[in-house]
Amino acid sequence: MTYNELIRDSRMLYAAWFPQTKRYFLTQEDGLCAVIFPEQADLDRYALKKKEEGIRVDAVENPIENRDLLLADFWRSGITKVRIEGSQPVILPLSELYSPPDYSAVPPAKRPVPDPALTGVINLLLQRSVLKTADKDMVFDVLHRLREASLFGPAVTQPDGSMGLPVFTPHETRLALLFTDTREFGLVFHGEDIETKRFDFEDIIWLLNHNFEAVAINYASGVALMLDKTLLQAAGML
Repeated sequence: MTYNELIRDSRMLYAAWFPQTKRYFLTQEDGLCAVIFPEQADLDRYALKKKEEGIRVDAVENPIENRDLLLADFWRSGITKVRIEGSQPVILPLSELYSPPDYSAVPPAKRPVPDPALTGVINLLLQRSVLKTADKDMVFDVLHRLREASLFGPAVTQPDGSMGLPVFTPHETRLALLFTDTREFGLVFHGEDIETKRFDFEDIIWLLNHNFEAVAINYASGVALMLDKTLLQAAGML
């Protein structure tokens, strides 16, 4: 059995999970890498090794009938490599296992997943922030990518007829919720008939200057990336 067949045909795989961000555990192997385990014993050994490094790693089960969904979610999350953890770990390009949808003919503003790499660097920054290994360069990289990004938000009609965002107030903080793709959006507004609007970086600045204390990106799937005036001022972007 080849490694590709192992991933494709195993009745059950386990994907490394970082519970503190509630997202896939990421390593950097000349690109963002997810870690998967063909056997529970492989997971147990890896989790013990990471525990000795002071890192807790859990796993999510993935039965064969959901394999394509797992690989698609890796791609959507900006993951470009897959590490098969075992007695002899092997790293494979995700492109050998999964062919992403071709959105080249779809205008960027209408793509449901416009920029997987953006989601990836956000998730890596969140993980590294929890582990206290993030640095200013990582933060600036994410912010500069956001300057060129187009994010999804729920569109509501304001009294003056303009379109805007609803206000969310967890912990009494006035938040605007934005999302990198339609799946992240759907985790908050699942089944609701809510129109989406695209927001760019200038819109984020406008929101922070008008009635919002922070903008939360990808709020539903785990720890959100929080943008506020203090952060943007420190980065020279406000």
